[in-house]
Amino acid sequence: MWGQAGVLAGLLFRLSNLPKWEGYERRFVNDALVFLQARQLGASVLTGNIRDFDFLSQLMPTGQIILYRAPKQSRS
Repeated sequence: MWGQAGVLAGLLFRLSNLPKWEGYERRFVNDALVFLQARQLGASVLTGNIRDFDFLSQLMPTGQIILYRAPKQSRS
């Protein structure tokens, strides 16, 4: 699973066009591990991390994700 997560993280990093050596690589590996573990268990991932998990679901359509956006806070 770690090997697959590394490959997915590399793909995510290349698709994201983010600068190297700023910690994004580790974040992508963590996201990929969560995604793959849920996939292996037959579970869905509930996340507000829309960009990364949308990419993951496009790369591996067999994984299940539930995306959400937090409501904007109204100013009083």
